[in-house]
Amino acid sequence: DERDARKSRGPLVSRHYAQLLLGDDEEFCLGIDGHSVFTNDWDVYLIKDWLDAENEMGVITTYVHHSADAVIAPNGDNTPYHDTPHLCDIKGGAHGIPRNEGATNIHNATRPILQSKWGAGFSFSKCHSERRVKIDRHTDWIFDGEEFSRAALLWTAGYDFYSPSLYGHAVYHNYTGNPISLTWGSKKVTGTESRGAEEEMGANRVKLHIGQPFEGKINTTDFDKYTVSDTNKARTLHQFLEFSGVNYDGQGKWTHRCHQLHWVPYTHPEVVEALVPGWRQEEVPKVLTTISGTNKENIEPTEVLECLYHGTCDQLATLTNGLCSDGIMHGVLMATNFLLMFGFTFYFVVVRRRRA
Repeated sequence: DERDARKSRGPLVSRHYAQLLLGDDEEFCLGIDGHSVFTNDWDVYLIKDWLDAENEMGVITTYVHHSADAVIAPNGDNTPYHDTPHLCDIKGGAHGIPRNEGATNIHNATRPILQSKWGAGFSFSKCHSERRVKIDRHTDWIFDGEEFSRAALLWTAGYDFYSPSLYGHAVYHNYTGNPISLTWGSKKVTGTESRGAEEEMGANRVKLHIGQPFEGKINTTDFDKYTVSDTNKARTLHQFLEFSGVNYDGQGKWTHRCHQLHWVPYTHPEVVEALVPGWRQEEVPKVLTTISGTNKENIEPTEVLECLYHGTCDQLATLTNGLCSDGIMHGVLMATNFLLMFGFTFYFVVVRRRRA
């Protein structure tokens, strides 16, 4: 599909047109920047990495390293660094829309690591992610907000993001400048007379996707076509904002997600269960706990995760029907050990006194 670069309207629009080229028989899809460099057997390593995530809904995504001589052997083999880039921090971008910070690094990752962000420069997943979650055509001139809105739509549709492992990082990016560059921001691009108004409407449309308040004009043409419908929504937008560390309270105090994350159960697992034959979400355990000083019985799974996440679980006393995360397992073991130690001490002191 050939298009005139002078009529470009930004990355979201371009990716929309690229998505239209997807056929019905492709299994895996890789989204990259145009100036990427591939090492030998890159496809083997990428598929192995995706399989190691053990998640049909997994998306391996990051800002890949520069294509330096140190990582690519003369024969084209991959000789990766010991550090792999991991997307975990957020900041305000143009129009106040959330955008990714630069990647941090994870040392010697032997398998993909769960993260809360999506990176446009490298995204590898099953192609049903592209077929189910469309890229919005009506977002002219938007750069900041492309990744956060894409992350919100994919995550609420049931997808999860992972940074690659050490050996899954088999594609690189040439970050050196190009003196003959012709991009959507170039002065050679035509039809820019109404760019200001078009960009405002594009930014507001992105804000509508991510639930961010906005002022001014907006183009809502075919909006339902490019958002995740209620029937296809496996998680809520509120859950995504919490998972990614963003809120719209006007304080601008967004928090990083660079610590160990845990998979968030679906509020509507039937959406993914219909897509992945034979897969069923296990019943999330019911917990009796104290959250911020309030006793609640049989609380929702998302509340359990949030209280553990923010450290507001004052006590974790009873857990049934299995365990849903390492964090809960740790809490249960700590609580159990405490109760056992207390019980032993109580028995020893009281019984000894009575015998005396």
